[in-house]
Amino acid sequence: GGFLPSIFLVAVLVIAAGWFVLRFTVFGRMIFAVGTNDEAVRLSGHNPDFYKVAAFTISGLTAGIAAMVYLLRLNIGSPIAGVGYELNAIAAVIIGGTSLSGGKGSIVGTLVGACILQVLSTGLQ
Repeated sequence: GGFLPSIFLVAVLVIAAGWFVLRFTVFGRMIFAVGTNDEAVRLSGHNPDFYKVAAFTISGLTAGIAAMVYLLRLNIGSPIAGVGYELNAIAAVIIGGTSLSGGKGSIVGTLVGACILQVLSTGLQ
């Protein structure tokens, strides 16, 4: 074990990569645009279906990474290990300022929402 936990380092890498892609690439801007108005994406010469499939694929990839990290933390693989965490994830995203109708939100906002939930959870114990 080093100074920082490996879970923290994985989280920082995933967050930094996601932030960079969404903020500084055409691909990231198209992901946001599809969430707001896929007709505008189509008129700009891009295929909105590609970006929708890509968004769900990346979401599945990050869920898989999170599951592997959680498995390493628990030291056991169980199909019911993460039951109940989905509401916490949705709450963190909403507290972070993401619009449920799509097109608005940020990785940093979601991180802030998750930190707020963790502080509240720790404070209430």
